[in-house]
Amino acid sequence: MSPPKVGIAIGLSSSPTNPASIFVWIDNQTDREQSYYMCCGSTFRRAIDVYDSGGHRLLSKAEREARKICKSEKIIISSCTCSTDILIAPHTMKVVDSGSIQDAYELSPGRYFVVTARVNREDCDALAKSAAEAASAEPRNALEVVVSE
Repeated sequence: MSPPKVGIAIGLSSSPTNPASIFVWIDNQTDREQSYYMCCGSTFRRAIDVYDSGGHRLLSKAEREARKICKSEKIIISSCTCSTDILIAPHTMKVVDSGSIQDAYELSPGRYFVVTARVNREDCDALAKSAAEAASAEPRNALEVVVSE
């Protein structure tokens, strides 16, 4: 779990039988019901950062495309094939999203670490700034995922 911000912590888990399948959890530590907006496919990618065994953050397939768009000075427009608000009762934890890192990233065989996102991927300026800040980090409280041949 990440440290809570305004009473909300985000966490990750994976299945022992399929570690590349990642589940995103919300821990609502507040006294009020909270909501999590889920956009099929994209919120999962924005909820996680993936690092290689050397501590370098990897770019997702979507982030690589976004960087190309930013370099061409076009605007990033996001859309969803489906979306919903997920309600989290006070003082409870709930899975709010999931996905496969192998679908979201191009991964060679090796060892990877998945952590709650530290990178803001909302627009070109934020993407450039946060990507530079997170280019090399020491992931803590990470899920280890091994991609075999």
